[in-house]
Amino acid sequence: MIDKVLLRPIEILENGANRWGPALEIILLQLWLKGLAGNRKAQKVLQKYEELAKQDVARKVEIVFVDHNSATDLETERSSEDPSDERR
Repeated sequence: MIDKVLLRPIEILENGANRWGPALEIILLQLWLKGLAGNRKAQKVLQKYEELAKQDVARKVEIVFVDHNSATDLETERSSEDPSDERR
């Protein structure tokens, strides 16, 4: 749900012209401009975002293709690997 909100297009006035951009881009642009103007709070928020973004890049996506008959076996195998798996 957060992704949906942050990727929602927002209209802004930039250099005298209206333009649309994702909410996240607009937020980061405002923080960047305020940081350049010396706003320490904006600089700290940008720094925290950068740290978070670096962590997120380190995540790996796993894509598994299975046929219909193997799906049950895969689900059983994954459940036994992670006891906190809620898909059981």
